[in-house]
Amino acid sequence: MKKIRTVAVDRDPASVFAFLARIENEALWRSSVTESSYEGAGGGDYAKMEPAVGLSGWTRANLAGRTIRLRWKIAAVEAGEYLAWRFDGQPWQGGGSYRIEPCGTGSKITAALVIRGRGAAAALEPLLALRMGRGLHADLDRLVDVLSGGPRRRQTPVAQMTQDALPSA
Repeated sequence: MKKIRTVAVDRDPASVFAFLARIENEALWRSSVTESSYEGAGGGDYAKMEPAVGLSGWTRANLAGRTIRLRWKIAAVEAGEYLAWRFDGQPWQGGGSYRIEPCGTGSKITAALVIRGRGAAAALEPLLALRMGRGLHADLDRLVDVLSGGPRRRQTPVAQMTQDALPSA
């Protein structure tokens, strides 16, 4: 199953890409994600890592009350414009991407997500497709809120958001 959604934000493409490439920021805007990190940073300084083809990482997420750890590898990068990754196949196959394009005075962000279950997880695909669509919609709304400096559509702020995690205006 594949889900795609596009949103606009009043931020320049370079700062949007920089925010998305800093993988630990996922926990600020993706509702299911509790932690994400690149692997293999010398000295453990993951925040300074630039995305590159072949760079791997992991994401810890809560799905349907279970905590899972997804491993992934960056499949394509076009600096400042495009970032794609693939899951390592446990428990999911597939991947996703972000494309950032200029749009007026801001940016257009197109996110795509493809997930296929393996083994017993394949039976969960219909339920996952429904949740994925809703989750992608809500997460991208939250991303717009974070990049805009605060919630505009919701009454409650993004939990634990710190000013230094936001890209500079």
